[in-house]
Amino acid sequence: MVENEYLNICLVALYKLFFSYPRELSLLLLESSDPVSIWENVDTHLLKTAIKEKPQKKQKEELLDFAKKEVDSLTKLNAEIVPIYSEKYPKLLKDIYDPPPLLFINGTLFENFKSVSIVGARKYTEYGERVSKMLAKELANNGITVVSGLANGIDSIAMNSAIKANGKTIGIIGSGIDVVYPRTSRNLFLQTKNNGAVITEFFLKTPPNRWNFPRRNRIISGISKGTIIVEASVKSGSLI
Repeated sequence: MVENEYLNICLVALYKLFFSYPRELSLLLLESSDPVSIWENVDTHLLKTAIKEKPQKKQKEELLDFAKKEVDSLTKLNAEIVPIYSEKYPKLLKDIYDPPPLLFINGTLFENFKSVSIVGARKYTEYGERVSKMLAKELANNGITVVSGLANGIDSIAMNSAIKANGKTIGIIGSGIDVVYPRTSRNLFLQTKNNGAVITEFFLKTPPNRWNFPRRNRIISGISKGTIIVEASVKSGSLI
């Protein structure tokens, strides 16, 4: 097994173990930048965290088995695992209160990119459509990466407009990197991946459960210099 593959396996195994305690794992990774050492001495490291129950031998074996399969599948998808200590991890996102310990990325995150997110209503007016297209085009023309959630409505309109203007785009999703949601966004998903990156913090095959989207939204805002909300209703998820 190559060194980098084992490192990724350790990262995924740790992420699975700490999935309900992401901030704890982020702090451990930032402290040591050595996931192999953390995994191989996980019982000791757990003493510093809120996780009181040490994983037994069988659980560790199950975590490693899960991680090996996950890493293998991600490799086949040409997806990358980017931990919080990596130079590739977005600097702005690292500064929020609860940054994801890992990001799963399909595509390319350009170095020192500047970004603004555009999100909004699925049911939009002609005015909302016009404004979203104009803003995305202007941002793209000025070298600003447009970030959105690949949802129907304003999100998709903004992303398509940026792509048509030859701009860079980043799509943040609330599911596994292999799960396209909504299905009508498949072409946009592929274009975004080829024109920038699709990013998630969720494991493969994770469905787009509604409780995933508040978590996704913190990445959309956290990765961006600013967030533009277009025609969101009072109870819209865009406001979370």
